[in-house]
Amino acid sequence: MSLARLIGYLRFLIAGGINTLFGFALYSALVLAWGRPELSLALASLVSLVFNFYSYKKVGFGHKGANRYLSFVLVYAVIFTLNLVLLSFLKGQITPLAAAAWGPRPAYILAQFCALMLVVPIAYVLLKRFVYPSAPADPR
Repeated sequence: MSLARLIGYLRFLIAGGINTLFGFALYSALVLAWGRPELSLALASLVSLVFNFYSYKKVGFGHKGANRYLSFVLVYAVIFTLNLVLLSFLKGQITPLAAAAWGPRPAYILAQFCALMLVVPIAYVLLKRFVYPSAPADPR
């Protein structure tokens, strides 16, 4: 692996880590307040959309070219849908077990944490391929 490619991955991890922490913290706060995981995910995703676009564009991929907001929104919609499906599935698997110990709201947070383990790497691939394919962080 080239040094430029490694730096590209590290830049994505920094931007992605900040974005994920922001979105996950917002999701968690909303779940604790409302107890509705799907609605909390939708609202957290909407609030995070603009912030995530600019942090991925500038930090994650070092892209300074034309505005790619529409392609980002379309990819983000795919990522959100995947996340929602995984959350719904994991909620059904994790909540009955974890709710006995912690209650349902912390169990919903755990389900989303587990969903992120699959969503984050897929998000990188989709963003790199469809939104920032010529980003200088990953020269070909």
